[in-house]
Amino acid sequence: MLYDMKRKKKTVIIIMLLLFTLPILEPLQAARSPFRITNNIPTIITRYENSSTSFVQQDSHIQYYPFFQTYDKDFLDKHTLPDELIEYRFKKNTYFSGKQLQNDLAQLVIEIKAKKTKYTSFKIIQNKNFNRKMICGLIILKHKKLPIIVKLFAETPKTLIYPRHKGIDPLCFFYMAGGVNRHFAGFTRIKNKEYIEHWATTHVEWKNRILLPRKWFWAPEIQPSIIIEGHNLQEHNNACIKIPSLYAIIADYLPFKTAPEYRSVKKNIIMKLCNDIKLYIDPHETNFFLIKNPTNRLPTVAIVDTEHFPTMVGINTVQPPQFKNHIDWLMFLVNKCFHDMYLRTKSMRQHARNKQLL
Repeated sequence: MLYDMKRKKKTVIIIMLLLFTLPILEPLQAARSPFRITNNIPTIITRYENSSTSFVQQDSHIQYYPFFQTYDKDFLDKHTLPDELIEYRFKKNTYFSGKQLQNDLAQLVIEIKAKKTKYTSFKIIQNKNFNRKMICGLIILKHKKLPIIVKLFAETPKTLIYPRHKGIDPLCFFYMAGGVNRHFAGFTRIKNKEYIEHWATTHVEWKNRILLPRKWFWAPEIQPSIIIEGHNLQEHNNACIKIPSLYAIIADYLPFKTAPEYRSVKKNIIMKLCNDIKLYIDPHETNFFLIKNPTNRLPTVAIVDTEHFPTMVGINTVQPPQFKNHIDWLMFLVNKCFHDMYLRTKSMRQHARNKQLL
């Protein structure tokens, strides 16, 4: 068994090295014969609203779903960060002002657009997929005074469809999931959180064992929207949608650590949960804390990240894969990424245009 584990790790390393050549190989892949007909290739055209300058991306990996179905304006409007007082999640009768938090967020946007590295009301938690120069990608922050986490998403018409500016992860996601990026997947976080909550109430094993942060949507009052047009997507040809170029998902900060007695079994419990819920959540162990449940001998699972995982990596939710452990999960993702980048046949490319995840 130890030999198999080492062999799997070696395979992962080899394939990852191949994947890291993508930034070099991509221009070569894009070089096509001038006589090759390209008018049937899936095409995305983007521009700012009220602007005539547009950007075009033609790629066989592009699918209808992430561009035109992840953003649900009516749903997100109903989950917008309110103006009124909001009670602390873990302190009864203690409140903070939703309006003041909105003002802090507006100031944060001004500071980010000014390309500052430190912010008045927030400290950076993670920015590995954020390009400060071009102001695109995802940056995660924590409020300095409030138990609040902010995941801020920003794109331009150009960076929305060209994934090369934000690191290796966005490149892989683009090819694995129909041209998706964090901006589109961010729209799924609140809806998927509600799905997880409802699912847990109906599942005997996980009922009363799932803890999730509250989540809200926020976008600046004045900002340019991005218009997206889609062509050559079979029956979805000539699609069009308008999305915010910058927005944030606001969540409670969960002040927990995994209890010592659960550390040795944490990965197994996480994978069991993710398999049971058909991988609607990312099994990455940093997204979870296992805490003591006063009414149950089994641990409560606190889930930090509720991004819809199938949207991000392009897996089917009807017949999702099942994994024995995190090595199997990692192997699957690496193999899928390599296959989706380099090994798709013509029939696979044609079938992908109509593929739907939800």
